[in-house]
Amino acid sequence: MKRYLAVAVTTVFFLIFMTVMVFFLLYRDTSSEREMLTSGDNPDGSLLFTENAEEIIEEEEPVPGREDYFCIPIPEGTKASDISIDDSPLDGMTLVSIPIKEESYYYKHNLSGTRKGIREIGFSILDGKVIFEIHTDGVRVLSSESDDRFLYVRYDSPREIYDRIILIDPGHGGADTGSEAYGVCEKDIALGIAGRIEDFGEDRTGIFFTRTDDSSVPASDREEYVKKLDPDLLITLHTNADGSTRITRGVEVYYNKDELKEPAEKLAEDLLRISGTSGKKVMKEKKIPGFEGTDVPVIMIKTGYITNRSEAWLMAGEEYEEKAARAIEEMF
Repeated sequence: MKRYLAVAVTTVFFLIFMTVMVFFLLYRDTSSEREMLTSGDNPDGSLLFTENAEEIIEEEEPVPGREDYFCIPIPEGTKASDISIDDSPLDGMTLVSIPIKEESYYYKHNLSGTRKGIREIGFSILDGKVIFEIHTDGVRVLSSESDDRFLYVRYDSPREIYDRIILIDPGHGGADTGSEAYGVCEKDIALGIAGRIEDFGEDRTGIFFTRTDDSSVPASDREEYVKKLDPDLLITLHTNADGSTRITRGVEVYYNKDELKEPAEKLAEDLLRISGTSGKKVMKEKKIPGFEGTDVPVIMIKTGYITNRSEAWLMAGEEYEEKAARAIEEMF
C-alpha cells in the first residue's frame, strides 16, 4: 500500500513539475530573444509612449516642432556624428545605428513621442551598436534631428511635404545587367545618371528612386512602388541596342500622355546636343514597357546605343552622366 502511495505522490509531483515547466516555456519573457524593444518599466516587450515628447524633456528652448517627433534616447557620450540613418522610403523601412556601451541601455530608457507613420519597431545589438529597425505604415518622408540627449525622428506622407512627386527608375540592376557592349552595362549607365539627379529646381518637389545602388528590383516591385507613391511623373532610364549592326546611334524618348510631348521633344534635343550625335525618335506609347499596369505620366529615356562604341564609352563617362542629369532636371 505504501509503495503504491509513494508512486502516486511521485506521479503527482512529476505532473505538477511538467505543468510548471510548460507554463514557463510558453509564457516566460522572451523579449530579448525576439529582439523586441522593451524598457525596464514594461518588460513584456511593448513600447512605451507619451502623448507629447516634451512631457519628458525639460528644456528652456525646445526644438520647434519637437512634439511631432518620435524620440530615441542617446547614451551619454554618444555624438550625433556617431549615429547613422539608412532610410528606404519605398520599402517602408529605416535602419538607425547608435553606438552603445551597455547592452541593456534600451531596456532601461524609454522611447517616447508620436507614433505617427510608424507601424512597428524592433532592435538588435551588433558590434557595440544597437540597430533600430523602424517599419512605417506606407511611403513616408523621414526628417530627423538630434541633440546630446535624444534622436528625434519624424515621418510625414509625401503629399504633406511636397506639391509634386517624381519617381526616377534606373532600369535593370543586380544580375539583370540590361544590354552590354565594350565592357559597358546598361544598368550602370542608368544608375550613374540617376545618381546625379538632385532636384528639379522647385523647393516642394520630392524625388524618389526605385533603386539607389546595384541591386535587383523585380518588375513587380517597381510597379508596386508606383502604386504606393502615386507620382506626378515617372522617368525610367535605359540605353538602346542594335544586335545587327554597330553603327546605329541616337536618342529615343517615349511618353504616354499628350502633355508630355513638348518636354519629351526638348529632352531628346538636349541629349543629342550633349552626345554630339544624330538620330532622334520621340513617340507616344500608351503602355510604357515595364509599367503597362500604371496610368501615371511616364517618360522612358533611351539615352543612346550601347552597341555603338563611341556612344557606349561616352555614356559611361562621368561628364555625360552629369550633363544628362542636368538635361532631365531642366526638362521641367
